[in-house]
Amino acid sequence: EARAPNTRWRMYVFRKKKDNVAGKSGGGGDDGELIETLHVSRQSAYLFGREAKVADIPVLHPSLSSQHCVLQYRATPDASIGGRLRCRPYLMDLES
Repeated sequence: EARAPNTRWRMYVFRKKKDNVAGKSGGGGDDGELIETLHVSRQSAYLFGREAKVADIPVLHPSLSSQHCVLQYRATPDASIGGRLRCRPYLMDLES
């Protein structure tokens, strides 16, 4: 079931603007600044965590574990396209 997708998936990393006050944003898309665009469709899985030697995508935040979660693509039959296989992303917590 696991496989690299044919679709080019991206993950956009934003940082919240410091001048925004909680509850005061206008909801017009100005809630943060784009830091990085990650192309996450080149392999079937990506490991997120604090341990940079192991993680595919290092995330430096004290609330996260060294191996926190994984983004895994799975090929599953899709009835809307005649039962053909379709790759979809799943985010799984590793509970570590």
